[in-house]
Amino acid sequence: MQADEQQLWSGQPSQWQNLDVFVTAGLFCWLLFPLFIVWHRWLETRSTEYRVTTQQLIITTGVFSRETNFHELYNFKSCRFSQPWYLIRANLVDVEILTNNDSVILLRAVQSCVPEILRDNIELCRRRYIREQGVVNLFRQQV
Repeated sequence: MQADEQQLWSGQPSQWQNLDVFVTAGLFCWLLFPLFIVWHRWLETRSTEYRVTTQQLIITTGVFSRETNFHELYNFKSCRFSQPWYLIRANLVDVEILTNNDSVILLRAVQSCVPEILRDNIELCRRRYIREQGVVNLFRQQV
């Protein structure tokens, strides 16, 4: 993190995203194998961390070996927020982000305050980047 960068939000995905795996494993728990799948999914979700700063989205994942990805907010083209029925009750949201190089970043089952934080800071970073770089048509797609 840079000196002028502030952390706005940090958190982990909710275990609600694993509801289908937990229910299926509960039905077939007499086989014992589904319990290992549940344990792995729970551990995988538990070891994922999201951080939003004023300039970056930082995603850390990994159970036995850690991987950290830094995504600059000014590179984000658009965001899509969705709430499946099981996330509505828990006040959680899935966030899908499309970047300028057409890759997709998915934040699963995060708190419902995250979309506003991301949307506001993406726009601020775009404006700051355009002002600093003197770029006028940075986000216009080429034909």
